[in-house]
Amino acid sequence: MTKEELAKANYESACACDRQGKEEEAIPYYQKALDLGLSGQDRTEALLGLGSSLRNVGKAREAVVLLENAQAEFKDFIPLRAFCALARWSVSKDKKELANLRTILQVGQLGGYEKAVRMYLQDAEAHSAT
Repeated sequence: MTKEELAKANYESACACDRQGKEEEAIPYYQKALDLGLSGQDRTEALLGLGSSLRNVGKAREAVVLLENAQAEFKDFIPLRAFCALARWSVSKDKKELANLRTILQVGQLGGYEKAVRMYLQDAEAHSAT
């Protein structure tokens, strides 16, 4: 198996874990895929998945750093902005980040991530109200 194929296999394993709600198990697969040089759209989505998984397992500060770096690399991939705002909110609980997230949702271009972003926003708003 080539390095590229191994990177892709690790990425696919990460995605499978994520779909099952096993973020803790997904993290090392994402990291291995990225370490092996995953490229293209898969790299973009692996960075997003890793950042989201880190946030979901209580490592929001790590998620912020990773997602901010990913945004610098992939400036036009709007879902990274949404997940970064969510991670920043998880760290700061600053309602400004939720407002940013709402704006990103209004602008659109979240593709297959819109449903998840809406769900996370609702959950965050519920936690902000308490």
